[in-house]
Amino acid sequence: MNPFSIINPSTDEEICQVEEGTKSDLDKAIEAAEKGFQYDSPWRKFDPAARAQLIRKLADLLPRVVDYLATVMLALKLGSALVRGNVVILKPAEQTPLTALFCASAIKEAGFPP
Repeated sequence: MNPFSIINPSTDEEICQVEEGTKSDLDKAIEAAEKGFQYDSPWRKFDPAARAQLIRKLADLLPRVVDYLATVMLALKLGSALVRGNVVILKPAEQTPLTALFCASAIKEAGFPP
């Protein structure tokens, strides 16, 4: 494990520490995406109306963390991909991994399948 600090650039204060991703983490993300894209996966079985409902729920959840995140671009790209039934691997910038963490939390809370 290799933790590193996330620094608030306006105050130079440490916000938190996060673990650096490993090749194993990347392999797990790719495996999960491949599994999610399989024809018989729960995600692929969602019809467009169900996907749209999840996207709307996710859109309702994201404003809770908007003060902490620059989510507009991410939400535009993410929503567009998901509504079409795609799977997404999100590789956050090393300087801003909390965006991915908070978005993943909202995605899970919205009820998207793993």
